[in-house]
Amino acid sequence: MSAGGMNKRLKVLIAAVLLPLGVLIPFLSLESHYSTQTSAQSTDSALEQRKEQYRAKLQADISKAQQDRLKLRCSVVQANVKNLAGRLGEIQTKRTTAYDAILGELNALLTLLDTQGVDTTNLKTDVTSLSDKVTTYKTQMTAYKQAVDDMTVIDCSQDPVSFQAALNVARSEHDALVTTTGDIRTYITNTIKPALQTMRTQIETGQITGGTQ
Repeated sequence: MSAGGMNKRLKVLIAAVLLPLGVLIPFLSLESHYSTQTSAQSTDSALEQRKEQYRAKLQADISKAQQDRLKLRCSVVQANVKNLAGRLGEIQTKRTTAYDAILGELNALLTLLDTQGVDTTNLKTDVTSLSDKVTTYKTQMTAYKQAVDDMTVIDCSQDPVSFQAALNVARSEHDALVTTTGDIRTYITNTIKPALQTMRTQIETGQITGGTQ
């Protein structure tokens, strides 16, 4: 490929990467309300194991008085949780798809630059860091959604301790997700996007031409 052809292709691809970055910048807020209708108590062994894990994370014992108060409120809270669980799947799909699309474009760009002999060391480091952040997001989102899903099947009137423990985990994972998605957004805005814009400028001014004809 000629230097001019490479420059044109790189500019088009970089512009294509920048577009979804701009679309992603508005923050897709995660749900933070824990409210929806109860389902039957599941006897699934995996659920029982998760309930044990949730309870193990409790910072303090839940008193009988606290359990009684939770039993009185749990039907309202659990009704809202079911609604939240239904929306989380869509939120997870949309954000994960957006992140994967950006990483896909960035890796395609790196491949093209490598084939043209362009030094991609710094950009590779940036993309790897972004990929690590996205992996963290996916892990946290999976844990958050699982806790919320479990809250729809734990009978809080019969097992308020497990329900409260799952609620605490959901809140903790939600807070972690807010931090992680904010970190990803900031990293894209302040690191990835400027790096791509700088590279595009260098291509336009002939500072990057590649070594393969």
